[in-house]
Amino acid sequence: MRETTLKKNYERYFTQEEKLRRLVFRWVPEDTTGLLDLGCKDGNITSSYQKKAKSVAAVDKDYASVLSAKRRFPDLKLFVGRAEELPIKTGCFHILVASELLQYLTEPQRAIAEMHRVLKPGGLLILSVPHKGPGYQLANPGNITDRWRNKRFL
Repeated sequence: MRETTLKKNYERYFTQEEKLRRLVFRWVPEDTTGLLDLGCKDGNITSSYQKKAKSVAAVDKDYASVLSAKRRFPDLKLFVGRAEELPIKTGCFHILVASELLQYLTEPQRAIAEMHRVLKPGGLLILSVPHKGPGYQLANPGNITDRWRNKRFL
């Protein structure tokens, strides 16, 4: 019984994660010049953005995750850092992806200000949160929907 429940929960989690990954990927425009992914973990999802973006970079606070991603995806530009203090120059990216990240941050407003800082003028922020944690006001519980696509937050 317990094993069956664990298997169902595991499958449900990864099915939802895959749906979100596909949705975010769909939102990334073709031939994007520069894309930054915040909270890249092991780089699996980040590497898929290389199909649409000429240059892909990512930031994660976990050194071991960044090191693992660097070994697996040497073409990615990977940085260790916090979303609240991005180790990135101002106005470097056309697209910034922050999927399922804000709820883990202690200072989500500061992170959003940093996202705004590193985006080029007119850049696109693709943001999602899974529940009513910090950042809920910026995206609905169903994650990304078209009603947020052209909104300016800052």
